[in-house]
Amino acid sequence: MSAQLLFDKLSYLDRLKSAGIDEKFARAHADGLEQAFREEVATKTDIAALAEAVRTEIKDAKFAILQWVIGAIGFQTLVLVGAVIAVFKIH
Repeated sequence: MSAQLLFDKLSYLDRLKSAGIDEKFARAHADGLEQAFREEVATKTDIAALAEAVRTEIKDAKFAILQWVIGAIGFQTLVLVGAVIAVFKIH
């Protein structure tokens, strides 16, 4: 998926502490930020590829539905023609 960012947790922690942030809070913030950077995030390319796959699946589904509808109409037409022929043969 996405490229990971380089994050120097110790340097960040030192910067927070030197700015007057309590070590407990600085450590919690640095840990949270490190975790966020570690998680994978979808890129624009990932989303574009997924969107294209969804478009393809929708096209395939539309084609399958169209085939089914045409088949159903054809079957109904045959049944109707058969019924009309049967009515004329009876009379």
